[in-house]
Amino acid sequence: MLARLGRRLPRGWSDLALQFGIWFGFGLVYQLARGLADRHPLEAVQNGRHVIDAERALHALVELDLQNVILHAGGFLLAAVNWTYWIAQFVVLALALLWIYIFRFESFHRVRNWVLAT
Repeated sequence: MLARLGRRLPRGWSDLALQFGIWFGFGLVYQLARGLADRHPLEAVQNGRHVIDAERALHALVELDLQNVILHAGGFLLAAVNWTYWIAQFVVLALALLWIYIFRFESFHRVRNWVLAT
């Protein structure tokens, strides 16, 4: 089975390992940079207030109301939203990148780089 899968890989197992290394390496560097940037909580709160003020000005501050509805509904709805958030953030992204790598390799590097940039 691994041999069959290996034949589907556009540049073989070593390139796939390289892509995983890039992905996890970027994740590690991101976590380190984030840890260094988390030194000014007051500044972070002030930046958050700027975002809230901008959302209020645009009449787009709906997140708190939506969160309250879901939290008060609890049960299945809360579990579904939590799982959907986790799955969309990690599983769907990983599967989409793997699919692009195998079936649309010519677009893979551009997509991977855009995901890492965002």
